[in-house]
Amino acid sequence: MAVQLPPSPPQRVTPTQALVIGSRVVQSLCRLLVFLCSYRLLSADPSIVALDALNVMRLIMFVITVTLAFWSYQNVKEILLYSMFLVALSPVVRSLAETVSTDTIYALSTVLSIVHLFLSDYTLSSPLSEVSLSLNSQIFSSVCLASRLTSNSAVFALMCASAILFVTLARVSKESRKEHLFTTMHVVASSGFFFVVEGRNRDVTVELYLWVSLLFTVGIALPLLYVRLQTSRKICSGPWDEAVPGRSEPAQAQRHAKKE
Repeated sequence: MAVQLPPSPPQRVTPTQALVIGSRVVQSLCRLLVFLCSYRLLSADPSIVALDALNVMRLIMFVITVTLAFWSYQNVKEILLYSMFLVALSPVVRSLAETVSTDTIYALSTVLSIVHLFLSDYTLSSPLSEVSLSLNSQIFSSVCLASRLTSNSAVFALMCASAILFVTLARVSKESRKEHLFTTMHVVASSGFFFVVEGRNRDVTVELYLWVSLLFTVGIALPLLYVRLQTSRKICSGPWDEAVPGRSEPAQAQRHAKKE
């Protein structure tokens, strides 16, 4: 009979590891909220957007260039080339989905954003680049929303914001080892931006409380609950386990007899 080794104990996640994974989920939610607020701001009154579009574009270009310069100076040329392509393709993006209804665009963007959140790699040993399907789904969602804007400058600003949030900032956050510092910056920036954009015409106190509660639940409560529930895990052993090769008992007895 083959000797079956005892199953190895399951690998447990430490509270620190769980909180780091939760902080990455919180960062993804914050980046998505900032992007949606940017769309709300750019889809406002066309006259306001037309007056502020040039300043918005200059600010976005300055932020993205400086951020990439600190991250990797070699990529500054690439982002400038990417921005030039965006300037040229903004009219095409704006007229890309003219025949599609707005409700369909919003539904498709919602589904793609959910796909982005669920397929993002939050593991501790993840590579520096985002998962291709996750990143592509969010970029396509950005293109869909940009097609609803009324000016080429607004389309360019929204696509630049998408590049900053989901490409540049995501990579910088993954490279940094100060997860909690970046998470705090994400929470403060997203909450403040939401208050500035949505709080101009109505009271958003309840929404802010709900948003902070959601981030607390996802970033702290659920990871700690997962660590606590690990004590209830059991190792299943039965005929469905993988066969472990081993030496038969008669063969071992014969070898011991020869030695004696």
